[in-house]
Amino acid sequence: MTKEPDITINGITLKTNQAMTIRVAIENFDLDLRENGLGDDGNGKVICEGYRRCINEIRSLIFR
Repeated sequence: MTKEPDITINGITLKTNQAMTIRVAIENFDLDLRENGLGDDGNGKVICEGYRRCINEIRSLIFR
């Protein structure tokens, strides 16, 4: 990756440092999900898998 992704929220394109903050937050959220999950019950596992799947979709857009 050579630059931060272009992220637009409600028609406003974020500044580089704002986009970096979102990218880092996504990576830290994924790390927390991997390390701690969202509980050992079925619902927690399904929700965790869904979040991680979406994070990977976002990563594929950021790091292309």
